[in-house]
Amino acid sequence: MLDRDYNLFVGTYSDLDVLAHQPYAPIPGKGIYAMTLDRKGKLTLDNTYEALNPAVLIPHSNGRSIYAILETIIDEGDIFRYEIDADGSLSYCDQFRASGRSTCYLATAPNQDAAIVINYWDAIIDVVDVDGDGAAAGSQNSWCPCAAAGSQRAPRRLEGGAHSHAVGQGDGHPFAQFAVPARAHPLESTKAEVDLDAAKAV
Repeated sequence: MLDRDYNLFVGTYSDLDVLAHQPYAPIPGKGIYAMTLDRKGKLTLDNTYEALNPAVLIPHSNGRSIYAILETIIDEGDIFRYEIDADGSLSYCDQFRASGRSTCYLATAPNQDAAIVINYWDAIIDVVDVDGDGAAAGSQNSWCPCAAAGSQRAPRRLEGGAHSHAVGQGDGHPFAQFAVPARAHPLESTKAEVDLDAAKAV
């Protein structure tokens, strides 16, 4: 028995043909599923919010909103922001566009004034100014630490180029994590420090 009912949000892949990878799924999803897990453990589907491949859902630290990352290899990714209503439903608020394809992760800075967006396929990192509610509120700077000189993009992921994958926190500072091909280890994980102040000044 649970102590109370819980609202759950489940992200899915709705179009497998526009992904850089092919996850196993007998049928695609439809978008975001809003569900209720009651005290007795019963799971009920309440609403469905259609969107293109919103498999990654990131809650904002304010507890009132959630980011949905729309992943596609065809075009730059979009990040939708939803307000979580008192009844557990979602209300669309706004969106902003990433600078790379296969957008796969987002993390807010420790002081909550910026969102760091990871674009898997192009290894591009976006730093987007956000307000207290998590809405895009100003400049967006992008860079690719793994790009060759004179290029804005890294070698394609499937051509053996390094790719950004996630953002973590270490000693109070955010860092981006990359998988870098190496002869001894096909995918050797390394960490690249993300300096938010420097990124905003670019």
